Amino acid sequence: MIGKIVVERTREGEFWFSVNDEDGKIVAKSGNFATLAACRSGIAALRENIGADVCSGNEVTLGSAAYHVFAE
Repeated sequence: MIGKIVVERTREGEFWFSVNDEDGKIVAKSGNFATLAACRSGIAALRENIGADVCSGNEVTLGSAAYHVFAE
């Protein structure tokens, strides 16, 4: 199962991320963050708190699923 973590920007300039499955369906969504750095910290906290193994700077593995981190 391959999915991804997607970072998006609101009209107000805040950032949020979603965890999507391989079909693109959102399985989890964060709240808004004032800066991109804060959003990335939120992704890092998610990785740490759910026991995710980070495979590279843009990929996180959650159990048997690998997610790629993208930003617009």
